[in-house]
Amino acid sequence: MMWQKNFTFLAGLSDHDWLARIITPQQVVLDLQADDHESACRELIDKIIPASRQGDRERCLTDVLEREKVTSTFLGHGVALPHGITNGTDSIQVAIGIKPKGFPSGSDQSVKIILLCLCPPEQRREYLHFIFLAANVLLLEDNRSDLLKAITPEQARDVMLRI
Repeated sequence: MMWQKNFTFLAGLSDHDWLARIITPQQVVLDLQADDHESACRELIDKIIPASRQGDRERCLTDVLEREKVTSTFLGHGVALPHGITNGTDSIQVAIGIKPKGFPSGSDQSVKIILLCLCPPEQRREYLHFIFLAANVLLLEDNRSDLLKAITPEQARDVMLRI
């Protein structure tokens, strides 16, 4: 892909391999417990940031919720992609939550798949590229369906790597 030559952060990796470094099975929640957007973001941030860094957890949540006030990250089709630039992390961090029964989105649809992305200020280009790739995966109906049917975190991760 010619346009990727300017993305030095990929370090010669394909989009698939780059995503494989960012999306880990340990950060996939197949049975999201949250019943609202803020609780879902908190649950996913807790999956990313260790309990010993409670201040960073709160900073990340505040930054993601502030970003959400600018414009909703609900993509439709049961998918939300909350994200934010934050000093609460020193590298791009991602967590995926799946709740087949869904929770209210603020529109007439419910959120069944939520992918949360945190990024430090100095990695904005990587962050934008990640959001672009993730949205492209999540906008395909077959991928959403397969995520909702995933039995293991590894299966869910494999769906997210369909670039």
